Amino acid sequence: MKKLNLIYIILTIVLSANAKAVLNENFFQGKYKLNDDALHMYIGSTDSKKFGTFTINLGDGSTVVVPDLLYPVGKTVLGTRVLPVTDETADGSIEVDKILSEIMYGDAQANKEIFSVILYNHPEMHVTTFDKLNDALRTEMGITHAGSYIGGGRTRNAPVDYNDRMWEVAGYPAHIYAISLKGEDQEVINNNILVSLRILNGHNDGPVFPKDYKFDYFRTFNLKEVLDFYRAWIDPQFVRADINQALGFPHNYPYIKLLKEHPGFKTYCNEHITIAINLGLNLVHTREGYIDIWGDVLGSDLFDKAQIIFREVTKKEAQADAKTFNLLPMNEIANIKGKEIPVELLEKFKRPLWKRRIGSKILPLYNNPQIKKFAFALAWKPETAADIMANFIRLYANFTKVTVVRSSFAILSFAKEIYKRLGIFPDEFNNLAMRFIEKMIKQDIRLQSSKPLLELNGLSIGMLKAGHTHKKIFENNYFTALKKGFAPLLLGQPHLKKGIYKTQSTIKELKPQLAALEASLKADDSNKELIKKIKELQEQIKDLQASILVMNAQVKLIPLFEKMLANIKRATPTLTLSSNILSNKSILNKRKTAMMLKLNEDIPNIEELSLEDLAWMSFAIDVHKKDGAFSLMDLARNIQPKIDFNLQFDKKIKYVQYYSPPAIIHKIARNMYKDKDPDLVITALGTAFDREEVEEKSDYDKNDDNIDELIDSFKQLINE
Repeated sequence: MKKLNLIYIILTIVLSANAKAVLNENFFQGKYKLNDDALHMYIGSTDSKKFGTFTINLGDGSTVVVPDLLYPVGKTVLGTRVLPVTDETADGSIEVDKILSEIMYGDAQANKEIFSVILYNHPEMHVTTFDKLNDALRTEMGITHAGSYIGGGRTRNAPVDYNDRMWEVAGYPAHIYAISLKGEDQEVINNNILVSLRILNGHNDGPVFPKDYKFDYFRTFNLKEVLDFYRAWIDPQFVRADINQALGFPHNYPYIKLLKEHPGFKTYCNEHITIAINLGLNLVHTREGYIDIWGDVLGSDLFDKAQIIFREVTKKEAQADAKTFNLLPMNEIANIKGKEIPVELLEKFKRPLWKRRIGSKILPLYNNPQIKKFAFALAWKPETAADIMANFIRLYANFTKVTVVRSSFAILSFAKEIYKRLGIFPDEFNNLAMRFIEKMIKQDIRLQSSKPLLELNGLSIGMLKAGHTHKKIFENNYFTALKKGFAPLLLGQPHLKKGIYKTQSTIKELKPQLAALEASLKADDSNKELIKKIKELQEQIKDLQASILVMNAQVKLIPLFEKMLANIKRATPTLTLSSNILSNKSILNKRKTAMMLKLNEDIPNIEELSLEDLAWMSFAIDVHKKDGAFSLMDLARNIQPKIDFNLQFDKKIKYVQYYSPPAIIHKIARNMYKDKDPDLVITALGTAFDREEVEEKSDYDKNDDNIDELIDSFKQLINE
């Protein structure tokens, strides 16, 4: 989602601000650290405090440092737990296995199954200028692949053969996360998710990976879709007549064929992991668990199928691992047998997510209409463009850190990307974006007028009486600076019209070239190079046409933006009253405060928040407050694609509403994404690095390690 910047910025507004002032430097926790060569490779220096952080140069000599790739390594410390791995050897991941077993089970030598999510990331992308954030993978937080680590040096991914089912982390480290459920034994959860993963990854040759994986459909947005995906995976006769009718397929066309062949149903990396997790937290892999979902007859039949498939996939898995890691002589590998589903262990899983949210009054569950509700009983809600942008803005374009002008331009600049992704015309986008920007500027005025000033002997503008001379001076200075900052937009009409004309001329030049290539293709319709050139030229023309729409929308925006600024200026005397000074009390007295504190549940003490934190929280409250049925954030999240999914393929157009990108796992672990099930807990456990990049600490003291804290937290989870 390389260019999801701006559009999401509007969503940023939406963001459930985590206003806590977090540490912005790295600490290497544990026995290991990166060696100097590795640090030079990743960040260009040996300053380990900068590792895992992202620096934004604002162009005026100032910088913003964002600790985006770090995670808690202590109660008040962010950092990285370095774990060395080596591929193609049986003991190459022993340090990882010990740490994961020690944390999950309280015993480093525990011979129990491991399930964890791994997120591959790019710490080498650690600095850029504000205008280049689009090119630095920041809407993805620098995280570009999700897979699973299951112990013994083995990984599972989509595509199935990614990294040859090993780590391959040289220059591309992988964070490791545990998935837990309050009140459940970690061994039970690990095993239940693993059954789902092994069947989905090992059967039917695994998921089919889409070409445009960063802009692909996410179809399992409710529990029914998750269950139907799995049923099709183990029952090749299963048919989705509703989908067949909508897409124009024969009535009895097997759903598994759509999942494997149709471009609307292919499975990208974190989509695969998300499906496995949602299955593992809802479908208990026992006969009773299947009957609860599908009823006596169908449930028993599907469980019988699952047992057979599980034996087959675990046999193939064990044989492949034996070859990869040279565990057995070749003549003994053929005798390896598959595993049985650990039913006796999984029978302890009494409260899957769906039972926690709906109970067991209507069984089988498959007949309950609630499973068709968006995100019902899923581990987390799929993200929209608004959610992704909200996170982007909070981290990288927060108006309290980069200025309100930069934040506003960031929002507006995403108009073209939103048009491409949802079909929303730029003028529609701009109208909604301005509502966010207006609220943002108002909170910035409150922020600036709440700051103590030396020339006022420590008083703030807000403390002065209404009508005070300094209030008028503040207002004039603020809006003079604001208009200067927005000058590229407010005075940009001649430049925009020139740009429109130039772009139209370029399109006129390209169209004859496209026509000539298409004519050549008729004589040689199998020429792959020619087909590639045609597609590239078509995309170039479409992009230029979108640019014209954006520029025309910006021309229309100018008078509307001027009017908005004038309205805000008229409201400034009220915004700078003493009753509007930012304070902890001003937040606590706000309506919807309970909601915001819930969104910011990781804030230990609201009285420690800075003025900037309070301004951001006030902004977040404003955009989450419902005005009638919806808040601004609701409006941004609820934007529908211009063309329905079922109609897009005949029209050869693609719009995507929902996403489950790899970074969502990290966001949940960092308390940055609140739309998750309240009983779900995701914990960052460490980061796998190639052993050549790692060295032992000379001053390691186990008493300073936070392993015991993590072990205690897992024990507490079971009892919640």
